[in-house]
Amino acid sequence: MASSSYYYRLYKEKKNEVEKYEKWIKQVEKIRTQVITGLEDEIRVVNQKINALVEDLKAAVKHNAKFADIADDIGDQTEYSAGRDSQLSKTASSLQDELMRLGEKKNNAHSAAQSYYNQYLEAKRQEEEERERQRQEALDRLKNAFGIN
Repeated sequence: MASSSYYYRLYKEKKNEVEKYEKWIKQVEKIRTQVITGLEDEIRVVNQKINALVEDLKAAVKHNAKFADIADDIGDQTEYSAGRDSQLSKTASSLQDELMRLGEKKNNAHSAAQSYYNQYLEAKRQEEEERERQRQEALDRLKNAFGIN
């Protein structure tokens, strides 16, 4: 079996990997949240401007039903939320997929870290047993050398 220090080093590497994935997950989650909710204010402002322009167009050209219908069609094209925008939805979905992938990697690294830690503890126990055995052998040799039983 390898030395306890070998398994401890592997454990620390995997533990650092877990922390790295946790950091990345937080960063991607922050970006995903901004994509989903952070653009709502901007969408609302743009929609307000579009609606104001439509009303101004209708007021400027009165008594023309066809023009009013076209202006209404323009007003109907506003986005109501970031989730209804197909590109933003695809982006949010891709970010969610990335979060799941990172979560799997984090869990795998965590499992490996636990395994290495258990191996470290076992190697440590075996090393301590070996030291105790060697100590006892040395003590027995000394007793034999001095004729002590």
